[in-house]
Amino acid sequence: MYIMRVLDPLERLEAKISELYEWFSRIYAQDAEAASLFYRISIDETAHANLVKYEKRLVAQNTKIFGEISLDPGVINATLEMVTSVLSAASPSLEQAVKVSLDIEHSAAEAHYRAAIAQASPDISRLLENLEGFDTRHIEVFEEFAANRGYPFVSKSKPSPDRQVNPDRPVIKPDKTRIPIPPKLLEKIQYYYDLQKSMNFYKLLGIYDFASNEEIKKAFHSFAREFHPDIYMNASEEVQQQLHTIFAHATDAYSTLMDPVKRRNYDMTRPRPRK
Repeated sequence: MYIMRVLDPLERLEAKISELYEWFSRIYAQDAEAASLFYRISIDETAHANLVKYEKRLVAQNTKIFGEISLDPGVINATLEMVTSVLSAASPSLEQAVKVSLDIEHSAAEAHYRAAIAQASPDISRLLENLEGFDTRHIEVFEEFAANRGYPFVSKSKPSPDRQVNPDRPVIKPDKTRIPIPPKLLEKIQYYYDLQKSMNFYKLLGIYDFASNEEIKKAFHSFAREFHPDIYMNASEEVQQQLHTIFAHATDAYSTLMDPVKRRNYDMTRPRPRK
């Protein structure tokens, strides 16, 4: 099977999962912790879909270096059908939503596809390994949330065998070839990195002090599209570290401002402007 026939449905899967998590964040908007959790992970999944788009561009530009792969499309179709069915059904309870999310993250679909794609090119394999790391983090975050809420299924949730490390998998050496980032963007990253600690949360996200929750969410989404570390996985280690620091601060800003109590407490600690 030609690799592009694999990347297309993988991109759809990542986008559909992002749509589901974003829907969950709207459903549980009154629960700031849950809404923030689902929205942050929906941002991750959107970044993953964008990364797959980048992989598709690599393939289109270098068709001769990518080999054929073998894969059963039924695996990805089953996961897509599961996500689509949840989106078309009545709103689930928060407990059900977390359980569904864990089922999706434990799904073998993405693992199968990534293993198959890795057969075609070591360069893409390196990017896919990074995605696997984010999937593992998602599982840990959902399981921690479920445990804190006392949901009974969390202790029973175990990673799919397909997600276990394959001892026969070839060792991939670190890629020393870096994709150049435009100088203006590097300057912007450096600017935010140097000043993010001194910036208040409103300035960081580029919003007014009286911004609504919808405006905060829109600003955070825009910020993530530009500075999410996933988008620059092949950047230098220094730039990656700067992006992780910037995005962690932005995530803290989003979580605080979306919670009425945390936002009020934060506003009370801010220095008042001199008259």
